[in-house]
Amino acid sequence: MAIIKFKNIKSNLQHVIDYGKNGDKTENGALVSSINCGVETAYEEMALTKKFYHKEDKILGYHIIQSFDGFETSPANANQIGKQLAEEMWGDKYQVVICTHVNKQNVHNHIILNSVSSDFKLALKAKGYSNIKDNGKYFSLKTPYYSRNVRINKVFGDDYSVQGIKERIYGYRKVETMQFANYNKKYYKKIYKGPKIDWKLYKRNRFYAWYVAALYILGILPAKVVVQEVTVQDYKVRNKTKMIFEELNFINQSHSKSIEDIKIHKKEIEDKLPVLKGERENLWIKYKKTVFAKDKNFILERINLLSDEISTLYGQRNACNRIIDTYNKVYEEIKKERLEKEKFEELSNNDKKKIKKR
Repeated sequence: MAIIKFKNIKSNLQHVIDYGKNGDKTENGALVSSINCGVETAYEEMALTKKFYHKEDKILGYHIIQSFDGFETSPANANQIGKQLAEEMWGDKYQVVICTHVNKQNVHNHIILNSVSSDFKLALKAKGYSNIKDNGKYFSLKTPYYSRNVRINKVFGDDYSVQGIKERIYGYRKVETMQFANYNKKYYKKIYKGPKIDWKLYKRNRFYAWYVAALYILGILPAKVVVQEVTVQDYKVRNKTKMIFEELNFINQSHSKSIEDIKIHKKEIEDKLPVLKGERENLWIKYKKTVFAKDKNFILERINLLSDEISTLYGQRNACNRIIDTYNKVYEEIKKERLEKEKFEELSNNDKKKIKKR
């Protein structure tokens, strides 16, 4: 049986959302869902709704913690239960993020709810429209004149896409340009802007050395240490640094010598994940049916070990994807430089001299 706690959020709504979405607790974001907003832009969209109604102070949101008894249900099912609850309670009015955490002895949901309702869907319902669906990109509804849903951007053009409607309501062009809240209290800290390089490994592993060189080409290295005010942007830099460290660490631990090795490891991880998740699902079923506490604890230990392994594999798969993406970017950069060099070589000597003078 689930236990629910309810808290008011009076400051730093983004911090609560970021805590809920923490990849270490949600199997790298696999256990995060949302209603009436995007998972990645949940805070920005909630902030825009507040801005539109001039309600940017007092209670900023609500934090609902839905805890289950141990692992009486699977994380995926727990997230679905949380989302169903949010849909029934607030789905027609509010923006909600549902984050399922598996880092403790029980599976639990963090449901973060905007305190301000968005105006728009209620207005449509008042005008006779029904079955309103919004997947973040497309908007469809049922009119009094048709028996099935119509995607309105197909009928009326891009101005009636989800993004187009938001731009007209809120008077903004890009969600990402929304500025973060400015709080009076300031914090200062030494910030290490960049990954630490294992120079011994750099000399031993040629692919590791290549990846470090790639980071220099992309401008991620060299790193610097500075003392400055800690802001939301700094935390984003820190997260990026952490991801690069994970990439370098994976190259080392997997003994990868080329990008093909990385692709092979990624395939192995993707093949292993469904097997482990199926194993864990069977253990949850067994846990629920088991009567004795001693047996339950033994099963729970196995579930926790599997959850840790699954979370690690998700992180490794994400690292593989980022390494492959970096490799492709560098390859394109090199290709571009070669083409420019070839074009330069084809020029006459006079033209070459003119370019060099510039």
